[in-house]
Amino acid sequence: MVLFQIFVVTYTEEAFFRGVLAERLRAVPSAAIFSIFHLTAYSVAGGLNFGAFFTAFVFGLLFAIIYFATKERAGIGATWGLHAAWNLALLFA
Repeated sequence: MVLFQIFVVTYTEEAFFRGVLAERLRAVPSAAIFSIFHLTAYSVAGGLNFGAFFTAFVFGLLFAIIYFATKERAGIGATWGLHAAWNLALLFA
């Protein structure tokens, strides 16, 4: 489960949301799409999880800003590491 989170989930999300969407749409639209994805991913039967939506928007925006600030040196590596750390913290919380 941990290896799947690190090497599949977070890498795939960063490659798509930062490497593709943020490059084409910029920071705010890509963060909005990232948060919509997480709204549906983290909602449970009985209602939508708007806390996850807001948190994902803030993190999506921060990750996009960090991506643009570090992409020449790190590509998606910096945001991939941060995203993996966040997901692992949630997994073990």
